[in-house]
Amino acid sequence: MQNVIGGQWYVTSPPTQTQRDDYRYASEAFEKMLANLRDVLEKDLKALEAQAESVEAPWTPGRIPVWTKEAE
Repeated sequence: MQNVIGGQWYVTSPPTQTQRDDYRYASEAFEKMLANLRDVLEKDLKALEAQAESVEAPWTPGRIPVWTKEAE
């Protein structure tokens, strides 16, 4: 992406075929990486958080705690 951005930063001409190809390669790689990241966040991390809650692990930054009001 840096080649595409750098090559187009100060010009008004359309992107070259090489820049178009670079963009296509980068977008394909990003699409796969994003799908993997989504799986990790939505599946693996959720399971890890549930496991941490089940053993009453201390709160960790970024993890939304499960909380219930204690009886008065």
